[in-house]
Amino acid sequence: MRFADRTARAKRPGHATGIEMASGPRRLDRRRQKSRKRIRRRIVLLVLLAVLVPVTYSYVSTMLRPSSLPLSVRTIEWVRANHGAWAVDTIEHYWYSWHAPKPGGPALKTLPVVGTPVRGASPHRVRKHHRLVVWRPARLRPLIRPRLPGEGSWHRVGRNVGGAAPVLVTTFRSEASYPRIVAYVAWVDHTRTQLALYPGRYEPPNASPRGPIEVPAGQRWRLLATFNSGFTYKDGGGGFAVNGSMATPLRDGLGQSWPTATAVWT
Repeated sequence: MRFADRTARAKRPGHATGIEMASGPRRLDRRRQKSRKRIRRRIVLLVLLAVLVPVTYSYVSTMLRPSSLPLSVRTIEWVRANHGAWAVDTIEHYWYSWHAPKPGGPALKTLPVVGTPVRGASPHRVRKHHRLVVWRPARLRPLIRPRLPGEGSWHRVGRNVGGAAPVLVTTFRSEASYPRIVAYVAWVDHTRTQLALYPGRYEPPNASPRGPIEVPAGQRWRLLATFNSGFTYKDGGGGFAVNGSMATPLRDGLGQSWPTATAVWT
């Protein structure tokens, strides 16, 4: 009877056994631990949002800018411009090291045909209303022998200006270890042409006024050639000035070119 009474008293409301009394603090500790984990997860989530939101905004806004480059190239350039140049350079180094062409191989038998051949390499006279002296560069010496037909010889491209072609081009093999690599060279007669510099769409960033960003359509009938320098503003280290407006002071003894469209006019 005593045993039954004790059991009954233990099961009455308001009374607890030793096991039940011990489980109370444990449940409280578990609740505290879960609460702490939730707080930690929230803190981590807030930190990730604080980091990812500006990064995502920068990437998306850059990709939405007008550009003629594919998305992959713009993504790589975005990484390079946002403190990721070391990663891009490392990946490119290993990529080109693993995919480098093997030296040697079968030699070329012919070179690509460019322009119209120009006879003679020494200065000569051309008659057009009056006598003009036209200077032409000498034929390039071959780096790989025997010389291929037309290698190093100058060819005219475009129309004549003042009785002669203002732009000449040639091709030659530039690497003895890689006889299948072909280099292209252009020569521009500065006495028959003019240079025009156009700031790029985004580079240099301080160029003002930026201008048309491209060769004006009304002037393209005079256009002979265009080329892009390809350097970003922060990587150049020099200055920039166009049409009397200086975006960044020029540095003595340091010639720099920014990502601009350079046009050769007649």
